[in-house]
Amino acid sequence: MSTLIEIAIGGVFPIILLSLLFGRIFFKNEEKIKKIIYSTLLSYIFGCILSGFGNMNGEGFAAFSPYYLEYLISSFFAIIIRLIIFRIRGK
Repeated sequence: MSTLIEIAIGGVFPIILLSLLFGRIFFKNEEKIKKIIYSTLLSYIFGCILSGFGNMNGEGFAAFSPYYLEYLISSFFAIIIRLIIFRIRGK
């Protein structure tokens, strides 16, 4: 259980960075709140794929084991943090 929380907290920063990158590339003309949510969900998918390759221990794609739950928790934390920052800065 503690490993799950540690990985989730450690995944917040990469998810935020990826969501900022995807927000600038793919969601330039979207409303700010939609941009935050969509870019974070896209970064969750990309982060799961990357974590699957990084966590491979074995031969071939049979050992592909991404952190689904850990990065889902990280994505929720990232959305909450980015929305709080958006509310503090103002619209």
